Amino acid sequence: MKLNYWIHIVFLLWSFFSASAQENDHNLHDGIYIDDYGNVTSYKDGKLHGKQVKKKKYSTREEVKYYDKGIILKEEYNFFQIKNEEKPVGKYKRGKPYNGYFLKESKDILLVDYYEKGEKKYQYSKRNLFDNHYQNPLLNLKSTYKNGKIYNGSSYLLKEKSLEISNLKKGEITSQTFWVFAKHYANFITVAFNDNGFVITEGRSPNLKLTLYKNTLSIKDKKKLILRTILKKKNLINKRVIYYEENKKLKKNIYDINLEEKLYEIEKNNAYSGNLLFKIYPILINNKDYFKKGVSDIESFFKNNNPNFNEHQWVSFVQYNKKGKPISGMSIVQKGTKFTGRMYKRGKLIRILKKTTIDRLRSYFKESIKKSN
Repeated sequence: MKLNYWIHIVFLLWSFFSASAQENDHNLHDGIYIDDYGNVTSYKDGKLHGKQVKKKKYSTREEVKYYDKGIILKEEYNFFQIKNEEKPVGKYKRGKPYNGYFLKESKDILLVDYYEKGEKKYQYSKRNLFDNHYQNPLLNLKSTYKNGKIYNGSSYLLKEKSLEISNLKKGEITSQTFWVFAKHYANFITVAFNDNGFVITEGRSPNLKLTLYKNTLSIKDKKKLILRTILKKKNLINKRVIYYEENKKLKKNIYDINLEEKLYEIEKNNAYSGNLLFKIYPILINNKDYFKKGVSDIESFFKNNNPNFNEHQWVSFVQYNKKGKPISGMSIVQKGTKFTGRMYKRGKLIRILKKTTIDRLRSYFKESIKKSN
């Protein structure tokens, strides 16, 4: 009897304190709260209700949203302008964008979508994306949507170290601009497509043009021809192949020896030192089809074609003569999980290492280089 009595008492106390805690929590989230920066949060019955103001520190920028018992109704902005619009407003229906202007979630790029009856119609952005928002808040570039995708205008894809802008006409990409970012550095290239190939220009050197016309690759400075290469079927004439290991996989890069000498002279004379087009040119010789509409990835392009491998990743190299025959170094062929290395010296095959590992080939090649020195 006594045990049942105390269980009953404990239950009553627990119910009392639980109800009090819920009431206090409920009261805590009712009312209007304003922080030191002017941000306003308003609650009713524990849900967002009324006017909510979100401000950016140390600026006049603010984003205002209106709620009705947790359901968003509309939002207003004061930090961008649309031509012929006094104040951009976006209205919701059942919690989803329905009519008006809505800020897109995109880090460091100001993009705004316009809806009509729940359907995306237009995208607004700046012609100069890096224009100061506060000094010039007007979004002066209007793109058109069709079936939820940009049909006429510009689409944007921001990545970790790059920004890709695709310009479209009737759903077809006509050109793409790739921004490359690094510490204290920003540059871009624009690839304009045509029926015979493409033309690439660079932001920092607008007079330079890299052109692919059918099977001819060239670089011109205005009208002055700097480099010109007729692209033939893949061959190893005057090439150097470097083998390296990445993520436990064997990879290789192919370099044109004659072109490397020309590029070295250009760099040595500081004529076009650091120019992106001269870094892209030798890569395109081996893969002229890399820049295709909508599938290019500038980050992967430079990472995969200019590997910064260390001595532990480096395996071997082999050099070919003007007839495409190996003259020095070690070539490697993979079959399944095993590798075969062929060692050359003065144009002669001096040893074959069959069905072995990358580590063994690496060690053998290093020892051979030491002995030859």
